Amino acid sequence: MRNILALTMVAGVVAGGVWYALRRPRIAGESAADGSVCAEHGLAPAECPWCDPTLVEKLGMCAGHGVPEALCWKCHDKLVAAFKKKNDWCAGHDCPESLCKICNGEGGSDKPAAERAGQDAPRAAAAPAGAINGDGTISPTRHSQAPNARCETGKTLVTLADAETVRRAGLEFAPVERKPISQTISCNAQLGYDLNRFARLTPRAPGLLSEVRVDLGSALRRGDVLAVVDSAEFAQAKADYLQAVASLHLAEKNSDRERELHERSGTPMKDLLEAEARLISSQMDVRKASLRLHTLGWDDSRVQGLEQSKDLSSLLELVAPFDGLVVERSAVVGESVDTTRALFAVADTSRMWAMLDLHSSDAALLALGQPVQVDIDGASGPIPEARISWISTEVDPRTRTLKARAELHNASSALRANMFAHAKVRVLEEQPLLTVPKPALQWDGCCNIVFVRKSEREFEPRKVSLGYETQDLVEIRGGVTEGESVVTTGSYLLKTEIMKSSIGAGCCPDD
Repeated sequence: MRNILALTMVAGVVAGGVWYALRRPRIAGESAADGSVCAEHGLAPAECPWCDPTLVEKLGMCAGHGVPEALCWKCHDKLVAAFKKKNDWCAGHDCPESLCKICNGEGGSDKPAAERAGQDAPRAAAAPAGAINGDGTISPTRHSQAPNARCETGKTLVTLADAETVRRAGLEFAPVERKPISQTISCNAQLGYDLNRFARLTPRAPGLLSEVRVDLGSALRRGDVLAVVDSAEFAQAKADYLQAVASLHLAEKNSDRERELHERSGTPMKDLLEAEARLISSQMDVRKASLRLHTLGWDDSRVQGLEQSKDLSSLLELVAPFDGLVVERSAVVGESVDTTRALFAVADTSRMWAMLDLHSSDAALLALGQPVQVDIDGASGPIPEARISWISTEVDPRTRTLKARAELHNASSALRANMFAHAKVRVLEEQPLLTVPKPALQWDGCCNIVFVRKSEREFEPRKVSLGYETQDLVEIRGGVTEGESVVTTGSYLLKTEIMKSSIGAGCCPDD
């Protein structure tokens, strides 16, 4: 049976104000002997549990309030301002959000409150995703938390005295309706070369650098020569190939002669088998010598042409693997070079990568192919829209950010590697969703609620599940139906009356 809360709005606000006044923490007044304070938290350095986390263990538990002594805001009132500076304060229950037993008592983080206290409060989620704690574990935010099945808020019915009370309370209403919602994620980004079209070029054999034909910024076509290396190893490889080919020709003649003698005059089979074995060995030597020339950059046509040209030149060319620009050069004529040091870097700058740094809590919203708009300060003209082509499978252990990549067209060559940029990923675009205005949404300590107008003076609290949000609207994924009327302005006052009935017991039965 519903509890009927008859009220006047003025009395409700006054009663709530008195309750909060009684719960104000007492003043401790502690400070360092020299008067110094931690600039970030406003506490004496020796007494700051965020600057010195060992204080939590050293000081133990507060016997009077059941929280770590170093974090007890009731005993040490300067901690209140520190918690608020870290955006870790539950205004609904007048305590740190990370230590709030009502907010975290159902469906909260698995970590003890003492471990979670002191971390930065989770960033407000743009959609129903968890917030990443400092150690990488995920805990629900108020926005993403599902309704508590044991919460009895939905069993109440707020009834005002009469229509005049509704008017004087200033209540306003809005329908639950479908509206188009777009959702974007903003993040920082850094430009880089497309590594699928980027190459660091090293000589295929050691030697002396005899010629450099290009410089930084030179435009290249595939197969263009960048430099020439005078390599004795290259000359030896060509000589080995010619020698193997000559040995093969001789082995073929010997094999043919032994087969003819065996068939015509019956020479021993042993001689024929030995000749054929030498032939096979010579064929393998030619293949090995040919393979060596392939590893030095020669294709089949050049290898086969060597038998006719008999060229034993030691000059080995370093060629471009694709069209692009020379973006790095360390080559100097006359220096000794080997296969371990790159002489040039070549990049196809017609395409660039934008590496995005996203909050871990946005991971569930990302998908391959989503459009990305990249903005760069000082860029001449608009940058063509890109799309996400890769999403990392791991979170950076130091920054707790997630990497993703978008591919940009750069036909005008306006984009440069290592430029910083700002990116917006469109994860949802003009999709009609069931929504309510943001002022209609309230938090009762464990659930998100809205007040549905049942009659001229009766209002029913409904537990709701939330989805995407914009600056003015919130998607409702359950709890109300399209066409129902909800309270917008004044919904906080209705919530205050519900909370007053739960003081001392918590908003849920088990609290």
